[in-house]
Amino acid sequence: MIFSTTLNMYKWEIGIMQRIKTIALFSAIVFSAGILGAYGFSSVSSTLKAQSDMQTAGSVPLLGHVTLTVRDPEGNVVAYHQGDNTVVTAAENCLSDRIFGIPIASCPTGGTNPYNVIGIGNGSGTASRTDTGLIAEENGDISLRRATATVQTGTAAGASPVSDVLQVQFTNAGSTNTVTEAGIFNSTTYNAPGMFAHQTFTGITLNTGDSLTVKWTIATGP
Repeated sequence: MIFSTTLNMYKWEIGIMQRIKTIALFSAIVFSAGILGAYGFSSVSSTLKAQSDMQTAGSVPLLGHVTLTVRDPEGNVVAYHQGDNTVVTAAENCLSDRIFGIPIASCPTGGTNPYNVIGIGNGSGTASRTDTGLIAEENGDISLRRATATVQTGTAAGASPVSDVLQVQFTNAGSTNTVTEAGIFNSTTYNAPGMFAHQTFTGITLNTGDSLTVKWTIATGP
């Protein structure tokens, strides 16, 4: 009888202890939730989902910057211009096809040629992504016609994009000329399609013997 009573008392004490532990654990959970809510972490899973939803696919934009420097026959700088360019849609389509080995239906004649030619013109208007050529390409003076550029290639480093530099120096051998636009092409043929980029600007005057250096920096990356 004494043994039975003692056993029952022991079971009763264990039951009480288990209830205390359960209540303590539940209280700790409620308390923790309250603390998190007080400090703005009540929706941790929602926050993580929101961060995931906000992520977007990476992109590789093509950005260009042009500088034009005019020097007189003595080498003095008499005019300077700089600005960003417009990369045309036809070039983006052509490059996409070439990168992935798709038949180059979107590329114009000479589409397999590199875009390493610079041309200038004297048209009136503004550059557009739908352009396929200069507004009024220079053709009267052979010294100012399209020319193959020297190309300096770069490599990506850290967060810096790949930058390639194209440069051509034109020398005006004729009478006074005004230049208002420039473009990158894949052909030296006058007025041929195959434009990569286009920029228009306020007229730059070239007197006889003046040189015009067109320096075009193309950056590939964010």
